[in-house]
Amino acid sequence: MEQGCQALVIDLASVDYLSSPGLRLLEKLKADLTAQGGSLSVRNPTDPVRLALDLAGMLQLMEAK
Repeated sequence: MEQGCQALVIDLASVDYLSSPGLRLLEKLKADLTAQGGSLSVRNPTDPVRLALDLAGMLQLMEAK
């Protein structure tokens, strides 16, 4: 992650499937941004992606809307 990035918003509207590696990537991005004083949020997750984030305990952490 480039220094100076304060907020990253990822639009998941066209994502139908989120695998374990994808979840780990989001978790790492969140941790890296938080360590730099930034934030990560996801927008428009489809039902399957919302379920995957929820089951992984990441839905609240990702500020999903």
